[in-house]
Amino acid sequence: SSTKGKVLGKAEAGGMGVDNKTVPKILERNQRRRRILDVGKTEKEQAWISFAEFDDETNAEYKVGVYSKKTKNMNLYDVTMSGEAFYARSRYFGGMCFDTENPRTLYLSRKEGDFWYIEKWHYEKKQYVFKRVIKKSRKNLIRPFAAEYGGKLQWIEGTYARDSFKTFETMIATKKIKK
Repeated sequence: SSTKGKVLGKAEAGGMGVDNKTVPKILERNQRRRRILDVGKTEKEQAWISFAEFDDETNAEYKVGVYSKKTKNMNLYDVTMSGEAFYARSRYFGGMCFDTENPRTLYLSRKEGDFWYIEKWHYEKKQYVFKRVIKKSRKNLIRPFAAEYGGKLQWIEGTYARDSFKTFETMIATKKIKK
């Protein structure tokens, strides 16, 4: 059944108001926790979903699921490891976003050792391949998001206390992306 143009629920006090029985489920539960990070769509009626899969705050696996409306199948692809969460209690990992023009291109944030990276990855030959580092810093480089127009990538840059969102100093950084 199509949900196009149908109101699935209304946000109300005490909950989102969406009945999970009426919304099509395309990413099934498994034993590990998952956090959806971004959703992209192509002309082929596919949904590209980026998410983190994890057990605890020490590391997560970044993955992409590609759902085909035609076949009703979800193909899962491993991207890379995220590194530890920047906010331990809620297990907030750095994040990923799709390029606004091409969901085969991903921008992601990950931590390796003492450094945070914003990186570009691309899907080719049935796998995600690292393309380049966009920025490297000892400060948090998290929550990348692609601007709809102008070919710009933005992310949150700064410092957070790992156990509290009450102590932070951040800004939104912007960089023009070469295609």
